[in-house]
Amino acid sequence: MTTGHFFSKRRTLNCNGRLLNIDKPIVMGIINLTPDSFFEGSRHYRNVLGAIEKAEEMLSQGAAIIDLGASSSRPGSAQLDQEQERERLMPALKAIRKQFPQAFISVDTYWGSLAW
Repeated sequence: MTTGHFFSKRRTLNCNGRLLNIDKPIVMGIINLTPDSFFEGSRHYRNVLGAIEKAEEMLSQGAAIIDLGASSSRPGSAQLDQEQERERLMPALKAIRKQFPQAFISVDTYWGSLAW
C-alpha cells in the first residue's frame, strides 16, 4: 500500500479566481429561501435580514460555504420558473455578498443562468 504521496497534495477549488482549501472536510451552511423546504429551521424566506443573520451565525461557527436555495425540491412542491426563483434568490444573495464579501456562496438551482 502506498502512503503519504496521494494525501500530501494540496486540494483546492477555484471559485471565481479565489481558492477554497478542501484538504480536509469543510462545512456548508444551508439557507432556504422557500417556505416549504424540508427542514423548517433552515427557512429564511420572509426577509433578507433573517438570511443575513443566519449567514453571519453560520460563518462565525465555521461554515466555509453558504448555500442558498430559492426553489423547493420537496416531493409534491411546485417548480418555480426561472424569474420566480430569481425574485426569491437575488435580494438575499446580494445582501449576503455585500455583508460578507469574502464568503464563498453557492446557489442550489436548476437554472444555469442563476448558477453563474
